Amino acid sequence: MAPSQEDFDSLKDEKDKLEAALKQEQDKRLAEQQRLKERTRETFQKLKDDCNAKVLALNQELEKAKADSNGSPDVSALQTELDAAKAEVAEVVDLRAELANLKAAAAQAQATSEQLQQEIERLKTEAAE
Repeated sequence: MAPSQEDFDSLKDEKDKLEAALKQEQDKRLAEQQRLKERTRETFQKLKDDCNAKVLALNQELEKAKADSNGSPDVSALQTELDAAKAEVAEVVDLRAELANLKAAAAQAQATSEQLQQEIERLKTEAAE
C-alpha cells in the first residue's frame, strides 16, 4: 500500500522541522566554537605577554646584578621570581589541558550534528519512497 498524500505531507513537515533544527543547532555550535576559540586565543596571548614581560624583567634584573660590582645578586628574590615563573608554566599546562577538553567537546558537537544530518537524509529518503 502506497503512503497517502497526508503521510507524505506529514513526513515532509517533519523533515523540514528537523532540517531547521539541525541548521539552528549547527549555527549555535559554530558560534560557540568561535567564542571558545577567541577566548582561548585571548587567554594564551595574555599569558604570552605576561611571560614575555617577566622574562624581560628577569633579564634586566640579571644585567643589573652582573653590573653591580658591590654585591651579589639577591638570590632569594631571584628564587621568588623563578617560583612565580614555574607557577605560570603550570598554569599554561593546565590551560592546554582545558583547550584539549574544549576541542574534544567541539568534536562531540560536530559528531552530534552529523548524526542529525544523517537522520534528515534518512527521513528524506523515506519521504521520497
